[in-house]
Amino acid sequence: MRLVVSRVCLGLSLLSALFAAIVPASANAEFMRRTSEDALVHWDKPTIRLPVDPRLAEIYGPEIYDALADAADAWAFDAQVPRIELAYEGSDEERAAAADEKGNWIGVITEGWPYGDQLAVTVSTIGAQSGRLVSTQVWINAQRPLALDVTAQDKHYDLRGVLTHELGHVLGLGEADHAPEATMFPTFRRGETRQRTLATSDELAVTNLYALFDVQFLSTSCAASPNTRMSGSRAFAVVMTSLMASGYGRSWRRRKTRRQRR
Repeated sequence: MRLVVSRVCLGLSLLSALFAAIVPASANAEFMRRTSEDALVHWDKPTIRLPVDPRLAEIYGPEIYDALADAADAWAFDAQVPRIELAYEGSDEERAAAADEKGNWIGVITEGWPYGDQLAVTVSTIGAQSGRLVSTQVWINAQRPLALDVTAQDKHYDLRGVLTHELGHVLGLGEADHAPEATMFPTFRRGETRQRTLATSDELAVTNLYALFDVQFLSTSCAASPNTRMSGSRAFAVVMTSLMASGYGRSWRRRKTRRQRR
């Protein structure tokens, strides 16, 4: 058994090297997250169940459910990419587990925000050797001026774009610091809404990542010690002078069933 595991780990390393060679360097460097053992971060399952804290609707209104569904839909354009399944009205037990960085969750922190000036963060537990995601929690900072409907002149940050960005982290993508056209670009300006819509670079990054892990056993056979990593969305106060518009539409965008409003 130990020998078999070693061979699978070696195969994964060789495939990772091949992947790095054939995927454009910019896509790999800008979007791909790696563990301390240099493994690519990814899920090994086709569906990711993400319970939602009911307090989000209390703070931002029932429209938050549509915003979450739209954010999940944005990433649901390719059959190889895991689907994010939103489980509305997450339980108290799931909330408590998330607070201990166990289990999946999307929630809100209303006071005592521990992550500096971030608009939101995604905290993930990852197998160091395999890169396999074990759990992930998204936390929205209710102490920052976030809104679901913003205009160019608005002084709020776009919560819809923030949600789309954070769900990219849920899927395993990192920050794209040098790709200002991308949803995974980590900084936001007040009134800016472009990060609601994936750029070509976002789509290439996530499809290239999961094309490698089409054979599922490669990501589940290696023993791993978990690492905890954090990614997030930063507010951007300085006006940028050269933002690139992606101009890229998705005719194959899928729509998920909406939760009925009460």
